[in-house]
Amino acid sequence: MRILLVCFFLFAPVVAMAKPYAPLLEIDKISDSLLKMRVRQAKVPPSTEVPVKPFQSASIFSVTEIASSGAGRFQDNRIVHMASTASLEEIKGYYIKELSGWHTKDFKGRVVFLKTGEQYFWGGNNVLEGPRVEILDLQSGALGGSPEVLKVKQTFPEMKSIVKVFYEKSSSPLLAVDIDKVVESCIASEIASKKKLMKGGSEQYLRTVSENSCKKVRSACEKGAESRFCQKYARKYS
Repeated sequence: MRILLVCFFLFAPVVAMAKPYAPLLEIDKISDSLLKMRVRQAKVPPSTEVPVKPFQSASIFSVTEIASSGAGRFQDNRIVHMASTASLEEIKGYYIKELSGWHTKDFKGRVVFLKTGEQYFWGGNNVLEGPRVEILDLQSGALGGSPEVLKVKQTFPEMKSIVKVFYEKSSSPLLAVDIDKVVESCIASEIASKKKLMKGGSEQYLRTVSENSCKKVRSACEKGAESRFCQKYARKYS
């Protein structure tokens, strides 16, 4: 009996892996190289990370990362882009039940669910006040000017709607930034990366190329250490 118990614990999983938030679009059906790359590069979050449940038939085609800062905080935000064969009205009805108490805004060919009322855009030095959900009607022709959405519609004509879920992944205090140290760390990181990609090239050449790549870091931080770009670089290279 003791041997059987030992075998069970040896082969049983120690920690249950969190399920992915939603499935990816079927890559094998995608002919457009750019869309295929976006789907392959999409970092699908675990279901435990996203504060809003996905619509059941929606598939992910892109995950966008956006940093914002302000009010003494830095935020690491995510936007999950999904496509569905369900209509806008069907998805809207699902979220009206799922997000009871949220504010709803109706636009032409688009519906927005807001947790905190008037909060809508990320931008400038404003942090996200709360998550939101957008539903875009592909049948109305309101494609939102996004090349990705156009490619999804062209590749999967059966898709009727796009669902976007915006949420905050993490929040932490703003960093005090030493620009010279952050830039030097960026240069060292770029040199190491370029050595792997380039089999030739002198140390001086690699450093010159890397310094050019890191000019954006110094430029961002000289405009203000609290800016979202400076904070993003500081966290990446500190």
